[in-house]
Amino acid sequence: MRLSVGFVLSTFWLWEASLSRVYTNHWAVRIPGGPAEADKLASKYGFTNLGQIGGLEHHYHFHHSRVVRRSTFATRGTHSFIHMDPKHCSDKNSRCRSEMNILAAWQRGYTGRNVVVTILDDGIERNHPDLAQNYDQLASYDVNGNDYDPTPRYDFSNENKHGTRCAGEVAAVANNSHCIVGIAYNARIGGMCESVYSLLTLPLALLSQKSFPKVQTALLFLIKYNITEVFIYCTENSTTTETNFTQELLVNFRITKETSSNVTTDLRQRCTEGHTGTSVSAPMVAGVIALALEANPLITWRDVQHLLVKTSRQAHLKASDWKTNAAGHKVSHLYGFGLVDAEAMVVEAKKWRNVPPQHTYSKTSDRRTRYIRADQKLNASISSSGCSDQPDQQVVFLEHVVVRVLIVHPRRGDLEISLVSPSGTRSQLLAQRLFDNSNEGFRNWEFMTVHCWGERAEGTWTLEISDSPSQLRNPEVLGKLKEWTLILHGTTEHPYQSQSSQHSHSLEIPTAGKELKNPDSVPGAPEHEEEEEEEYNGPCHPECGDQGCDGPDADHCLNCIHFSLGSLKAGRTCVSHCPLGYFEDGEARRCRRCHRGCEKCVARRPNECRSCRRGLYFDSKESTCVETCPVGYFHDDGERCLKCHENCLKCLRDADRCTACKDGISLAGMTCVPECANGTFFNLEEMKCSPCHISCSTCTGPGLEECIQCAPDYLQQEWRCVRSCAPGYYRGEAAGFTQRMCRKCEEHCLSCQGPGTSCTQCKDRYSLVSRTCIMNATCNNADEVFCEMVKSNRLCEKKLFRQFCCRTCLMTAG
Repeated sequence: MRLSVGFVLSTFWLWEASLSRVYTNHWAVRIPGGPAEADKLASKYGFTNLGQIGGLEHHYHFHHSRVVRRSTFATRGTHSFIHMDPKHCSDKNSRCRSEMNILAAWQRGYTGRNVVVTILDDGIERNHPDLAQNYDQLASYDVNGNDYDPTPRYDFSNENKHGTRCAGEVAAVANNSHCIVGIAYNARIGGMCESVYSLLTLPLALLSQKSFPKVQTALLFLIKYNITEVFIYCTENSTTTETNFTQELLVNFRITKETSSNVTTDLRQRCTEGHTGTSVSAPMVAGVIALALEANPLITWRDVQHLLVKTSRQAHLKASDWKTNAAGHKVSHLYGFGLVDAEAMVVEAKKWRNVPPQHTYSKTSDRRTRYIRADQKLNASISSSGCSDQPDQQVVFLEHVVVRVLIVHPRRGDLEISLVSPSGTRSQLLAQRLFDNSNEGFRNWEFMTVHCWGERAEGTWTLEISDSPSQLRNPEVLGKLKEWTLILHGTTEHPYQSQSSQHSHSLEIPTAGKELKNPDSVPGAPEHEEEEEEEYNGPCHPECGDQGCDGPDADHCLNCIHFSLGSLKAGRTCVSHCPLGYFEDGEARRCRRCHRGCEKCVARRPNECRSCRRGLYFDSKESTCVETCPVGYFHDDGERCLKCHENCLKCLRDADRCTACKDGISLAGMTCVPECANGTFFNLEEMKCSPCHISCSTCTGPGLEECIQCAPDYLQQEWRCVRSCAPGYYRGEAAGFTQRMCRKCEEHCLSCQGPGTSCTQCKDRYSLVSRTCIMNATCNNADEVFCEMVKSNRLCEKKLFRQFCCRTCLMTAG
């Protein structure tokens, strides 16, 4: 069986006479690097390389002793790591290629470097071997404990494992053979605990006074450390509408990732394959956004949404409600805009220009009660102008659309609400909910949709409300729509208009509703004698000077009171002030053009600008307009270049939000702090380097359990550094780590020599049988015939059968 570059199927399967599938623990692996590279890869992941397969060049026979030799089911484990190894996944046509095109984004060089991701969850295990190298203390905080340690509370059931699992998906380091490769494996990762994320995803109207301060604390922390960039939320895992409708009320902006069980990090430095659902989706999308932020650190949260809408694909996602809205975007209520495409995201982000400012338009219906009758559809309409009377605040192209409703109803779970845009796009805002028995209705409740993304805002919007009773109700009690408000968020300019087209169009500005004259002229052509016109005796335009005019408009003036705009060739007109792109020459009473790129200026030279056209940044030091701010400067929302903090070599959006530091100072998160020597850490409270615990070589704090690397003569065991391994552990090495570790022996071993069946001493009530610890009470031969059958059917690999038939299976008197 052939296998593409570096990818290992979970098992071979064979067809037997019974036509049932049987799996085996042998693999064929294609590795172009030669025998040495094959040996290296096999050793790295715990395989035995049995050599080249016959005459098949670059194909090797791998075997793994820890996988069941023959089974009727597929298994996952150490052998599944190879397909996640970035070094050995390079063939786009192989099964290495993810539907999300993550590998292709890696191949373009994007791995999340200089991007920080914070997981708002139940904490993260910061010293997990997959996370420690990328852990960022400055991106972490425990809201409940009011400290900077996001380590989850450990208990018997490992309940607080969710954040650690999510963190591994985002930023687990590459090539260390532990659990997983994060999508942004060079990003910095932090955690906020505990369970703040669940509060942030609830409508503020549902938050109690007790829990709301926690949300405020969390957001203040994020703002303090300048990491309020992009929030990614999980929706409900269930696709039914019988349970909860927070996802209908809050999200309606779904971007999908391919769903499966995920091999990722777990508590106590372990791995898991049991991480599924939207809990997998949200951190994977966060990882892809981290790649996009590396490609273009200047993109904002709105740019991210535009990028997701523009680059996501319908792919293989099946749904009956896929539609193409009037702006050309495919969208579904079940899958949103489709499957995230990491490669498309980074390619588009690299050349992306920030979208125009967002404006908001709202209009409320008249306060007239409309009755909602059972089994009938109520339609209510609002005509939107999109603030066309205020050009500087006009909404032309849509982003988010919000509907706020005041509905009284005896059982609101029977209601279904949709919104139809002027272009005809229907968005389901709320579906029926079988178990929602509330009689409170919706009192100024807000629903959001993005299914009209990119469409035109102007026109008639229709709210559709259906009432389908799911149980017997008093027919005389009718629901009532008392009022609704349409809130449109969007831009005046088209968000994807290229910068080049903005700069290339003519800078001539029509005045008073008239276009500037631009007659054709052919050099050397004979002049035609002008026909004599009647002298104009009517009123002149108010901007005309004392010489009068030959017509009523501003371009008929013989001289101007204030300024003339234009040229003799193209036509001149009188204006009270010069438009953007021109400066006022008071002596000549002329509007003269600024240097190219200047929006406002005092003279024509490039260093006499005062503000710049959209897409360029004003360098106040040089008074010029530039495409990128010089080193040591950042641009603010006003598109000005401002100086970074004195410790920053480079910064982003704020003076103290550093992306590179000056010599002698190191980058911690996005803050430049003094470089702390080994054995010390940067203390956020005291803003200085403080000593680690004596067992730590590097650490994130002073405690015994805050080590990242252990001091010499110490070994890492679970989440501590110890002098010697505790009973039940053995000394071992970890690929990708220079320090020695204590690894756990097989179950019931008091001591062992290494992994697998290598016990040298057993716990109480267990006996040592061929380097395996077997419970005393069950080590017998049950029935000799039965045990021979167990052995002949190769069931001795199963612990249960081995315990009942240990003498036969282990060939010892035990």
